[in-house]
Amino acid sequence: MLTDNDNFEDLDPTLVAMTALLDDLEDKHAVAEGGDHDAHLAEEAVREKVALGLTKWAKLVDLQADGDEIKMAGSGLPMTKIPSPSQRKGFWVALGENPGDVLMGCAAYPKAGAYTFQYAYSTNPPAETAWQLAGVALQTKLALHNMEKGDMWVRYCAVTKDGMKAWHAPLHIYVL
Repeated sequence: MLTDNDNFEDLDPTLVAMTALLDDLEDKHAVAEGGDHDAHLAEEAVREKVALGLTKWAKLVDLQADGDEIKMAGSGLPMTKIPSPSQRKGFWVALGENPGDVLMGCAAYPKAGAYTFQYAYSTNPPAETAWQLAGVALQTKLALHNMEKGDMWVRYCAVTKDGMKAWHAPLHIYVL
């Protein structure tokens, strides 16, 4: 298991933080069973934090185990060889093969000549001023290399002869 396991140090979030989140989720779920809309929203917000924490753990275990199935099994987490990407219909982001690699892509937009991708580091959806240019691509995919470890948000927009279209809702990924 992850507690006192020398193979997996520097857990982020910490075991104490994840335990607190799970306790909070249990409490929020009990309140939400009454059917109050705000209570359901509060439960969903905590559920997303729990999912993010578990995703970070899974990616950390996958990276640190480096394919060693015994180490992976010793983590107590079910693992796959390739971490699943964060995705929405028509947009995805995933970790690449090497630490710091981030891959992103989108569905083709009619008559788009290019796609502009941006990123920002933040634990919450970033402010408009936090976005940085990741790149402009003629294709629907972009790869970033040597990115800093941490919570990253990415977004894109299509560019047509009429100008830039609206930004697609951002996706989150934890860069290792």
